[in-house]
Amino acid sequence: MSNSLQYQPVSRNIKTLIGKPRFQALELESLDLDVLARDIFPSLNIQLLQKIVSHNGKTELLVAEMSLERFENLKRAYDGRLIVEEDRPLDLFKPTGIDLPIVPNFKANLIPLKDDELTIPLMIRDSQTQQPIANAHVTLIGSLWYADGITDAAGRITLTLYGETADTLSGLMVRPAANYWSFWLDQPVLRPGQDNVVALKAFDQTLADFPQTESLGWGQKAMGLGDAQIPYRGNGIKIGIIDSGGYIDHQDLGDHANGKDFTAEATPTSWKLDPMAHGTHVAGVIVGLMDEFGIRGFAPEADYHVCKIFPGGTFSALINSLNECMTAGVDIVNLSLGSSTYSELLEQKIQEVTDAGVACIAAAGNSATKLQYPAAYDDVLAVSAIGQVDTFPSSSAHIRQVGAHKSADGKFFTAKFTCFADVNQRLDVCAPGVAVVSAVSAEADAYAAWDGTSMACPHVVGLAALILEARSDIRAMSRERGRVNALFQAIRESAVDLGLPYPYQGHGLPQVLKALKIPPEAPDADTPDSPWTQIEELLQQILKLLRSQVET
Repeated sequence: MSNSLQYQPVSRNIKTLIGKPRFQALELESLDLDVLARDIFPSLNIQLLQKIVSHNGKTELLVAEMSLERFENLKRAYDGRLIVEEDRPLDLFKPTGIDLPIVPNFKANLIPLKDDELTIPLMIRDSQTQQPIANAHVTLIGSLWYADGITDAAGRITLTLYGETADTLSGLMVRPAANYWSFWLDQPVLRPGQDNVVALKAFDQTLADFPQTESLGWGQKAMGLGDAQIPYRGNGIKIGIIDSGGYIDHQDLGDHANGKDFTAEATPTSWKLDPMAHGTHVAGVIVGLMDEFGIRGFAPEADYHVCKIFPGGTFSALINSLNECMTAGVDIVNLSLGSSTYSELLEQKIQEVTDAGVACIAAAGNSATKLQYPAAYDDVLAVSAIGQVDTFPSSSAHIRQVGAHKSADGKFFTAKFTCFADVNQRLDVCAPGVAVVSAVSAEADAYAAWDGTSMACPHVVGLAALILEARSDIRAMSRERGRVNALFQAIRESAVDLGLPYPYQGHGLPQVLKALKIPPEAPDADTPDSPWTQIEELLQQILKLLRSQVET
């Protein structure tokens, strides 16, 4: 008998999504999903986790758990009659702004380096009041490792690196929980074993009297929302926000919301909780109230429907949420989420939702690669992220999001993280996605400046709500695919070419006045002509004189 070790493959269970093709060959026998779950799954040792019921009450998908071998066998056995996919996780599109080396403090492998321990105490303070800043996320990066943690109530944290020295530190980042700009420092000079003070700038140092005085974000301004001629507020439009929940008790969000939680810990009211703050930030950009406080959103009078699928969001939860949006009569869905993996079943659901007149607008993704899904689907309006110079302190981490491409006037730049269209994909528009200030927590009505295509997407969703309110030619259309196509075309046609490469900007940056077909405000009669107007008049006089000389 051999004493050699035998390789034993590791088996794992697969959470699986099972559905029927939208169009099936006539010669293939149709399957009833309810019968499949009741009569066949038990004999195959497949555990049914959930039946996904469509908005019209019919079982359309099964969520099941099975071995990898059974997963592969099921796909082969029912090829052409079933679509069998892994129910994969989804990502929320919010980048950190830093590339971290390997893994943090893997101490089990670093015991021999104990003598090379580097301990850095840090104190995070308000740059003006010197008050401590609690709950700030601090990351210290060396040449091989990084360490991170959260500041305590006194604004203090001590971080330890192994195998590093003070001379090998490559970066220091501080990301406050709320109400302050982030901080980034290349090659920081820090004193081991001694207090190192980092001062953060509060928002009110760059945004006048914020949040006591209401402001428009730079993104809203760049898209023309601040024009006094715009009387529309999204009244009568319903927006679906599929995300991590929403703190609707925040002063800037109001109570014109409903919702449902699709996470494992769901309760009837847990959709109103958002520990990740991502959905709250998205909601603030879209529906932030006009209440003389904080940040104003695009459509402050719109109703919104929150579908909470994070943490733990999957394709099945997203499909459940899209069904919920159809049932709730939603007009537009914000999808600041996605995956690099294609799902035929999710694409089928997007097609069905579009046929029902629900417009899906999605973030392109933050991996600096080709468009992620669902943004890459044909029936979805895909939004990339751009930034604008001088909209954040140069000491903030936002400076690390400046991409390689600048606009023709040098004012805008592509976001370093944004996904873009490859040769086989279509990007529709770009929108503000760097240093976007919005609501994050109901506690103390907090705000934060975040980066991501997650932040760009709600700018376009907010504009879409205004278009539906203002453009009766689109709003009056029957709720079907044609209405969605007309809305998307209005958004594309409103876009201004910034001079950025097409894969990064698509048609360009959408403009509110153009989208709503509101003519630009005419100049005052007493306003003197511009130099260009005077030159044009002079040229006309010269041409007239030359023609008269030729005629004589």
